[in-house]
Order: sequence, then structure tokens, then C-alpha cells
Amino acid sequence: MALIKTVRGFAPKIGKNCFLAENATIIG
Repeated sequence: MALIKTVRGFAPKIGKNCFLAENATIIG
């Protein structure tokens, strides 16, 4: 599962048709 982190109150917005790899890290 991708790791999605919130930074300074900002969270990434991931669309419905977006593919994230198992080892992905998304930082907002």
C-alpha cells in the first residue's frame, strides 16, 4: 500500500483513476 503523508496541514489529492505503486510515498 502506498504511504500518503500530510505535511503542514496539506494532504495530497489522489484522483479515482490514479495508480500508486505498492512502494510509493506521496508527501503533500
